[in-house]
Amino acid sequence: MLNGSYTQSVPTLLIALTMVFCGFCANAANVETAVEQKPESSVSTSSHLNIAVLYSTRGHRGIYKELTQRFNQVHPDISLSFHGLLDEQYKESVNQWLATGEMDVLYWQAGERLNSVVGRELIHPIDDLWREEALDEAFPEAIKTAVSFKQKAYALPFTYYAWGMLYSKPILAQLGLAPPQNWADLLNLCVKARQENIVPIMIGSADPWLPAAWFDYINLRLNGLAFHKQLLRGLHPFTDERVVNVFNHWKQLIDSECFVSEHEHIDWRRLFPPIFRQMAASSLVANFLDVDTPPNYFDRIAFRSFPTIDPEMPVYEDIPLDVFVIPNRSKNITSAEKFLAFMSRWDTQTFITKAIGQSSPHLAWDNVGSLPQQNKIILQNVSGVAQYFDRDIQQSMVEGSLEILAQFLTTPDVERTVKQLEKLRLTQLGD
Repeated sequence: MLNGSYTQSVPTLLIALTMVFCGFCANAANVETAVEQKPESSVSTSSHLNIAVLYSTRGHRGIYKELTQRFNQVHPDISLSFHGLLDEQYKESVNQWLATGEMDVLYWQAGERLNSVVGRELIHPIDDLWREEALDEAFPEAIKTAVSFKQKAYALPFTYYAWGMLYSKPILAQLGLAPPQNWADLLNLCVKARQENIVPIMIGSADPWLPAAWFDYINLRLNGLAFHKQLLRGLHPFTDERVVNVFNHWKQLIDSECFVSEHEHIDWRRLFPPIFRQMAASSLVANFLDVDTPPNYFDRIAFRSFPTIDPEMPVYEDIPLDVFVIPNRSKNITSAEKFLAFMSRWDTQTFITKAIGQSSPHLAWDNVGSLPQQNKIILQNVSGVAQYFDRDIQQSMVEGSLEILAQFLTTPDVERTVKQLEKLRLTQLGD
């Protein structure tokens, strides 16, 4: 069992990287405040673009300053102003920007968060841009599908991070195991690790969104992407036997003591140190830690796709995409499309991803580093992508459903859990 000494704050060396552009950065204590004043109302010519971006770590000023210089080498007649806000402030401002058109380009996120604003006819379609820039040759089909709504493309993807299983190589060697390929392998890892008094799987619920990764992956591996998306859009009851099967599988891991017991005190930053220190065998995480992580640490870990459950099910992954969109009310759509075209280039995406430690969905993108390379392997082998539970579910259900999933770790009552989720669905969405 993981004692208190294992759950102390992660050393500065490991936590310096706060998730860039993430949709769930709740702790903004160490990040920049808004850095740009509101755009002047007099600026409405096609030679100037106001671009809203989400800031979640230091250093973004320099990134966007360099990006502006690179853009101006191609389009010297178009000036750029980046307006950065923190996560909660940003989300609160999006609807205003979409309604007023004061921002010509917006950072946003794929999944239901994108679909909800597209469905309200607030986003300019970019099918012509996609065709003119030959973006079908630049991005995998699964990525285009993730930024499309009713067969039309609406967003330009520029970064992503993949979710998967992080393993301690020394512990696997000690246990005589390879990274689990299937559900039986994962259960076997739990048994072998417990026999050696090693925590099999780190998990945390101090960040309520973390446990949702387990629901996502078990559902994707059992029931596939189409059902997963339909369920989170509210089109199926959570009492469906397929959902019950998801929780039965998750309960199997809990009953087998696969997870660390002190999960209530563990946030995402505290998942990694026990694995690096060879005190825990694995965790289901997104690879947030390439920047500011010592290179020798990567010799100690393996990052792999989540194990299969149904061998006949195609491989679907949680790959949250960060995108740029053009509001329909933008006064500078032609110039905004030029900016998106610039952002679609592999060299532009390479510059950004190297600066912030994420990966580019561009097929020509290549980067050094263990986790970016593994990201690329996962993306190349994917049959379709989900965006993560809190980006895919109906937004009115996010808070309540995350609390229910986190509580399942402590009280794994399957019947009660699916009834709670279904009650929430009916309350928020109706039948």
